[in-house]
Amino acid sequence: MPAGVTSFATISAGKYHTCALTSAGVAYCWGRNEYGELGDGSSITRVLPVLVSMPAGVTSFATISAGMIHTCARTNAGVAYCWGRNDRGQLGDGTLVPYRNRPVAVIKPATLLASFVSIVAGADHTCGLTSARAVYCWGRNEYGELGDGSTTNHNRPVAVRWPVGIKLFAQVTAGGRHTCALTNADVAYCWGANNSGQVGDGTTTNRSRPVAVRMPVGVTSFASISSVGGGHTCARTRAGVAYCWGANGAGQLGDGSTTHRPTPVTVRMP
Repeated sequence: MPAGVTSFATISAGKYHTCALTSAGVAYCWGRNEYGELGDGSSITRVLPVLVSMPAGVTSFATISAGMIHTCARTNAGVAYCWGRNDRGQLGDGTLVPYRNRPVAVIKPATLLASFVSIVAGADHTCGLTSARAVYCWGRNEYGELGDGSTTNHNRPVAVRWPVGIKLFAQVTAGGRHTCALTNADVAYCWGANNSGQVGDGTTTNRSRPVAVRMPVGVTSFASISSVGGGHTCARTRAGVAYCWGANGAGQLGDGSTTHRPTPVTVRMP
């Protein structure tokens, strides 16, 4: 542990780096740092935690999320900051500067009047849930993972285009090339790359807008959802039953097979 630090309050693992927050909201990262994803102002790989170089006026973060080669965090005031690789605009600072080795503020569009309550970093894109329960995404969009109805990369946040009647969201999670979210009614939607069925709509067609996940028989809602895996998604019901869908070549869905699944299957419990 770093000098003077006895424990971390939260921790987030990326592909080759890890970040954590202390109980005081101080950020530390360690691991590969080729693109500045540790945020310490260098590009030196670190085998021990190093202090993230905080922006002027910012003393702590409320949450932190490590993506594949970039990292994002949110202050208690709901301001988002990102650092690391930025070739697809995944830092959201309005540029395509190849990388940033210190946190930079995400540019809020004029239409985004609310603050961020959560930030999640995927492979080459980032998404945030606002206090108004809307979802915005930025970065790579080759497969529609930003959910704005296009396949155009964006270097600043764009609003996810939701189906008619869907307005409020409780959670968002960013995967390798896809994104998923839960509505305030705990209904699951996903969008983006779907080559392995990770969107969960029963097809392998990429989706540039959110589509409803085809729920298992007898299941009407999920309590939480995670798509941080490269090509698969998992969710949990309020009864504590786990379901997964998408890529399964290494058995990551936990259903006892290595068959890709385009709809949720039950994780076989020990």
